[in-house]
Amino acid sequence: MGLRVIFILLAIIHFVCCRPCSISEDGKRANCSERHLTQIPVLSNQTEVLDLSGNNFTTLTNSSFKHLPQLETLNISRCHVHHLDGQVFASLGYLHHLSLSQNMINILHERFQHLRFHNNPFLKHLDLSFNTRATLKQIDSVYPDQVFASLSSVEDLILDLLPNPVFGEGFSNMTNVRSLIFQDCTIMHLKNETFKYFINLTKLTFLQMSNCQVHIEPWVKVEPAVLQYFHSLESLDLSRTMITFPVAMDMLYGLTMTKNQSYHVRHMKLLNIYNVNPLILLWMYDVSYAVKVTKSMTKYFRHLCIEDINIGKNGIVEFDVEALANLKHISCLRRFILRENNFLFAFPKYSIDIMKLFYHAVNLQEIDYSYMAIQFSNNVGNQFPNFAGNVNNQYLDPNAYHTEIERHLSLSEIEQEGCMIPISSKNLSHMRMSHLLFPFNFKCSIDVSKSPKLIYVDISYMTITDMDFKVKGASLSYLDVSGISFGYSGSRFLGSLLSVRKLVIRDADLDRAFSNGNYIFRNVNHIDEIDMSSNHLNTLPKEALEGLECLQKITLTQNFLSEFPRGLFEMTNLTHIDIRYNKLLSLDKPARDWLDDRPNITLLLDGNRFTCTCDTAEFVSWIMTKVKLHRKPSNYKCMLKDGSVTNIKYVYDNRDTYFRNCNDHLFWLQFSISAISLLLLAIVISVVCYQYRWRILYYFYRNCKIKPGLEDITTYNFDLFVAYTAADSPWIWQQLRPKLELQHNIQLCLHERDFEVGESISQNIVNCLQKSKKILFVISAEYINARWCDFELEMANMERVQRGCTNSIIVAIKGEIPADGMPRLVRNIWQHVTCIIYPLDKTDMDAFELFWCRLHHSIIS
Repeated sequence: MGLRVIFILLAIIHFVCCRPCSISEDGKRANCSERHLTQIPVLSNQTEVLDLSGNNFTTLTNSSFKHLPQLETLNISRCHVHHLDGQVFASLGYLHHLSLSQNMINILHERFQHLRFHNNPFLKHLDLSFNTRATLKQIDSVYPDQVFASLSSVEDLILDLLPNPVFGEGFSNMTNVRSLIFQDCTIMHLKNETFKYFINLTKLTFLQMSNCQVHIEPWVKVEPAVLQYFHSLESLDLSRTMITFPVAMDMLYGLTMTKNQSYHVRHMKLLNIYNVNPLILLWMYDVSYAVKVTKSMTKYFRHLCIEDINIGKNGIVEFDVEALANLKHISCLRRFILRENNFLFAFPKYSIDIMKLFYHAVNLQEIDYSYMAIQFSNNVGNQFPNFAGNVNNQYLDPNAYHTEIERHLSLSEIEQEGCMIPISSKNLSHMRMSHLLFPFNFKCSIDVSKSPKLIYVDISYMTITDMDFKVKGASLSYLDVSGISFGYSGSRFLGSLLSVRKLVIRDADLDRAFSNGNYIFRNVNHIDEIDMSSNHLNTLPKEALEGLECLQKITLTQNFLSEFPRGLFEMTNLTHIDIRYNKLLSLDKPARDWLDDRPNITLLLDGNRFTCTCDTAEFVSWIMTKVKLHRKPSNYKCMLKDGSVTNIKYVYDNRDTYFRNCNDHLFWLQFSISAISLLLLAIVISVVCYQYRWRILYYFYRNCKIKPGLEDITTYNFDLFVAYTAADSPWIWQQLRPKLELQHNIQLCLHERDFEVGESISQNIVNCLQKSKKILFVISAEYINARWCDFELEMANMERVQRGCTNSIIVAIKGEIPADGMPRLVRNIWQHVTCIIYPLDKTDMDAFELFWCRLHHSIIS
């Protein structure tokens, strides 16, 4: 036994330590990561991509990569490397991407200073991050000048920002750098002259100093003009670097300067100063911290034209009205993130400025004003943002409105029936205002007709006390109203929305709404997908789903449903039903039959505590054999009669054991079966006769009433039997008959002209089919729904089989009919028919000519 364990351990060690590299078929890519290698493996000299990450190379010499001259991408991260020879990469003349991150290379040590990259003219991407662990001391961290001077071709540089950094003149040689990322970042003192040698880096457009550590004693110091030498910068990421929000705003001063120290308008794509407040550090020292955004704090925005601004989670408790005036170039703004602060824009004093902001931000596409944790007492809340209060009286008063709003916004309409809050940003597409923890009382409607591109709105978990308002002109693809009570209102709000494709209405008191008869979906125009999870629903009546007939996906997770919702039976377009984590014990027969008739529906049942008893035996067999589940049936559990839980598949495989007691009444079952056997036999015979009624009728007509010899081609009275409906009759007589019968002398059999008087319709159809050489079906939407459609198709197919002919049936399709909308019998014999599509474009004469030529050829061939 001991030897066996030792053998297994040796096998595992061999497998882990001696796994060969994974080589691509063309031999140009090699994956040697996590192999515990201590030396560079011998590989093909044609290798272009090599991954050596996670090994144990402590030293790399000048000869380490000489056998890989074609290498373009090299990853040596996490390899415990602490020494590099000066010319270790000299033989890699085609190297493009090099990663040395997360090693033990100290770029301040003399062992790194002799490294050169002069022989790597194609090196574009270099990652030196997470190598130097510098301590927070009052000494300068001098970056090796000659090393970085040799990186003239690098475009993407990733390295560590050390405390008190000193970048030498050699950095001015890196003129091709486009992206500079300080991955392992520590800020202690950034001076105005820190980046002075970056002035020649005219291609540098992206700078990231996010997640930087700061030292609290002495306090981090960042001088305001530190960014003055980044003249081409377009994206600045300072997120999660706790330098305080005012300091981050002062740093923008450097972006407003040119080489001549003058102001100009700087166009930028990104300014990310998310979560730069030092709340965690200040908490340790019990120091209060709050930010009030003032006009002076935003003064540098007058010289910046920024597309994407993120100032979220910065402890902002107030926003001066005048501060918004400094957003002079607001037309540049495309994305504005304000989330996770503590200030409020719902005060009347902000209304005019906010409307002006939306009006002038003509390119604004996305705004996020979520997670504002502000709450008020009842007496204040009753006075506070009531949107029928002072701001709306001002909106409604013609004099005040024209004096204040229309003068700035040039709006020309005022809602006459009630107050209307306009949102006029023509490119606005995404709006998030979720988790606003202060009370709203909307008595005014919202007009978004001047924002035609608005497709995404998230107002979940807003404390709106009444949803009895409208949204004018909204055509949304996604709407999230979770966490808002729809117990007594909401139908007016949802009914005013046009074409909401996905509606998320979780945790919205829908159980209370339906019990109160508040069926909020009745006026909904069209919804493809709805999520009604976590609404305490124990039933879902048919009335509750009125208006959702077009629904394709429905999610009902985490409710209290004990049976399959009967309201779903009316939905013919469903393809996805999610009823996970409910109280289902099984699915009853009506539900199983309904699902069997719709094999394309995907059903999610996870998290329900099913039972495996005599009463649910049929359900156990059904779930293992028929249903289309999101997960395999073997993953589902069920509870036995004794309370134990086991796997449904195990119960099904041993059903003779688990369900043997279900046959205690076998005698009475046998007696019942014997008593109704004759009735069942009669029913079976009747079903068989009904199932094959057309074949029986065809046999009767052909063998009992039609004279033999009709199979001879010389006895056909007609060249073509035409099956059509009354709706297509004008087309038959005005186009088909002149084209075929008059021009080409093809004798047509038309039921309006050639059916014999006194014979039944079915008899006439069979007679004419036997007398016609070929058969043409004019398939249109009206013909599919016609009474004799299936009969004519069945008779034509039997006539084809009887003759042994494979090209006797022609199908002409009129109108837009999808493949799955074709009659079942046509789909079954699709390979035996000739299909011709009638042109939809009435002006395309070439298409019409081609249609008639193909039809004529199919008839005479």
